[in-house]
Amino acid sequence: MPTTPMQLSIQHLMKEGWLVAITEHWNAFGRVRQDLFGFADLIGVHPDQKGATLFQVTTGDNHAARVKKIKSIPAAEKWLASGNAITVISWREVRVPKERLKFIARFEAIERAGD
Repeated sequence: MPTTPMQLSIQHLMKEGWLVAITEHWNAFGRVRQDLFGFADLIGVHPDQKGATLFQVTTGDNHAARVKKIKSIPAAEKWLASGNAITVISWREVRVPKERLKFIARFEAIERAGD
């Protein structure tokens, strides 16, 4: 069973019919992970939706901070103004008595500043 937010998100999105690709990469010179446009871990397209969606993937504790960060990045506003979408997906672990460990997802679409 996938256990990282990235693995969980990819699996979930693919089950829902999305075509997804990882946009985050490791920068060996800076020794840091870098996201596309400074915030996107995944890019996806869905046959029932117009345009592409960038996804920021995180843990439940970091959800609000990621939303705030994305709203402060000019590239995110340009992406949205171009008719595309941005969604933050966060995951939290829930232990249910007499059941296996569960992961619960929260999805939040980022809106344009003027909307």
